[in-house]
Amino acid sequence: MSKRVLLQPLLLLFAAFFNSSVGLAATMTLSNGEVLKDPTQPSDWAKPKTVSQVKRSYKLNYLLYADDRRQAIINGKSVVEGDRVSGAKVMKISENSVTLSTEYGSKVLRWKQPASIKRTR
Repeated sequence: MSKRVLLQPLLLLFAAFFNSSVGLAATMTLSNGEVLKDPTQPSDWAKPKTVSQVKRSYKLNYLLYADDRRQAIINGKSVVEGDRVSGAKVMKISENSVTLSTEYGSKVLRWKQPASIKRTR
């Protein structure tokens, strides 16, 4: 009987300690306001990872500039003025370039005419 009397309070004490420690595993605040962190928790566990924004690249594949039609192919997509491509809006298509409006400002894509194609005008 004496063993049973000693084990019951010990089990109650253990259960109370276990329940309180599980609920306070991440942080514990003392009465003076000091915050104690779990020493087994990784230092960057609660900090969100910052994702660096990747600037998009734009490639002018083709440019058609005529009196009645202005069209470009950027990143493999056919666009006209006002269309969107890879997050940028096509603002202006001119004879030698395309102006895009991106989240970082405006970007001008210049057409580099291949040496094998000669201008007829």
